[in-house]
Amino acid sequence: MSRDVSDIVLLQNDFGILPQVLEEGATILGNVQSAAKLFLTKNMYAWCSSWPPASWAWPSPSSRRHVTIIGFFAISIPALLITFTRRIQDIPPSFLRDVLRFTGISGSCIAFAALTSFFISLVGLKSGVEHARTVMLTQIVVLSLLNFLIIVGGSRMLENLRRNWGMTLFAAGFAVLYLVLLFVVTHPDAPPILREFLEITSLTGTELGVTLGLTAVAGAAMVLLQRRGPRRPSRRRHG
Repeated sequence: MSRDVSDIVLLQNDFGILPQVLEEGATILGNVQSAAKLFLTKNMYAWCSSWPPASWAWPSPSSRRHVTIIGFFAISIPALLITFTRRIQDIPPSFLRDVLRFTGISGSCIAFAALTSFFISLVGLKSGVEHARTVMLTQIVVLSLLNFLIIVGGSRMLENLRRNWGMTLFAAGFAVLYLVLLFVVTHPDAPPILREFLEITSLTGTELGVTLGLTAVAGAAMVLLQRRGPRRPSRRRHG
């Protein structure tokens, strides 16, 4: 490490480059941490939402096709875009503790909202299993995109989202794209093979209302709980 730093100083003949080097290191650390939060949150809510139905003999709440849809809308593209953000972020005292805390909160909130929407659709609204699965899929996609914005925002959410306003537009646009895709695929004039392949059905107004209501409640809980996390104000990095 000392040899690498000395090589940089000697080659550039300028000690002033060191803050820039440290800042770039903080950027890499922040991107790795953000990607870890994104992927582990998915693992967390997948685990939390799988064991209650199995324990209570419910039908399976998701399918393999739904996992692929969630991976595209909530993981793959957001993980790529995180690397292009420029954020002000606190360097956590413990990388692992901070990641586990974040994924525990977000994963639990998403799983709770998803299972609640599935149960309400299946039992309360007397919808079929396919309807309930589509409601749960919609719930997870929308909340996962909100979780992406929480990761981008970090402990200084408003400031970072202003600096990266394009990410806010992306999350909103991707949520609209999913809803448009859902409407187009489940339209009566659409080829039935699309609905069968993606294993999704159209949502009624009540089901959509349940989804949006639970999204608001779970989303507010995620934002409040994540913002109350531990901070380290003495060390701040741009990344």
